[in-house]
Amino acid sequence: MPDASPLAAQHETVAVRGVGEVYSFTIIHPGKKSGESPYALGYVDFPGPVRIFGRLCGTVRPTIGEKYVARRDEQFGYVFDAVQA
Repeated sequence: MPDASPLAAQHETVAVRGVGEVYSFTIIHPGKKSGESPYALGYVDFPGPVRIFGRLCGTVRPTIGEKYVARRDEQFGYVFDAVQA
């Protein structure tokens, strides 16, 4: 969160470690003219407790409770990758 944000004082910066679980998600269907494929966005709960919103990567539709790990991403700052069972 930017320091200039009026909400910055209400948030704490923490390191995200370990495996999280999907709390909630939605599938975004961009317009056909955009050329983008559908993608998932969701909230992932990590130990701490920490809940983070971001892009859920992969080709399979996510499910509630599914395990994900966070990783850095050049375009979005961070994304979540599914943990293989």
